[in-house]
Amino acid sequence: MPLRLVPFLLLILILLSKFTYSNLCIPLKLQRRFTKQGILGPGYHPILGNMPEIDRLFAEAQLKSVSFGHRILHRVAPFYYHWSIKYGKTFVYWFGSTPRVVISDPDMIKEVLMNTGGSYDHIGFNPQARLLFGQGLVGPVGEKWAIHQRIANQAFTMERIRGWIPEIGESTAKMLDAWEEIRGGREEFEVEVQKELHGLSADIISRTAFGSSFE
Repeated sequence: MPLRLVPFLLLILILLSKFTYSNLCIPLKLQRRFTKQGILGPGYHPILGNMPEIDRLFAEAQLKSVSFGHRILHRVAPFYYHWSIKYGKTFVYWFGSTPRVVISDPDMIKEVLMNTGGSYDHIGFNPQARLLFGQGLVGPVGEKWAIHQRIANQAFTMERIRGWIPEIGESTAKMLDAWEEIRGGREEFEVEVQKELHGLSADIISRTAFGSSFE
């Protein structure tokens, strides 16, 4: 073997070792740790993780009809619907070689949302989603997110929220009174709920932030 090929082969060996370590050794090690903690989920598959399963569940969900009602989770998030039934409300799945832990316990959610130390990383947006959501509280990750969260926590203290109750109640009562006028004594009537709640949210924000009605 020519000596000039040795560095090239060593480079290939190093790259292959790094790839194997990142896409096989580390994920399997993390999966064992999650299992020891009682956090189960669909098994890890090298490189792609559980993405093929997620795509399959979405494709199957699109083929089924949706009945009128509020039970739409199996359609909009079929992977969460099926895996939460199978593995429990807290489970882990794999986005490529990266684990994602799904939680639904209110205390755990509060801990994640209120933590300002950067202990919990957030899923970054793709370029298209970043254009939609911007760089508010949802978009940033890491230290930038921690800074935004600390600012938001100061604005949304429990004392301030209690002070907003009269404005929130007034806006809600105003919307319900408008619904009563539309109803006109009938047993059944229709309203565009999304539009009404959008207007309610805008009015509450206007009253609590600027001291005036949205209208």
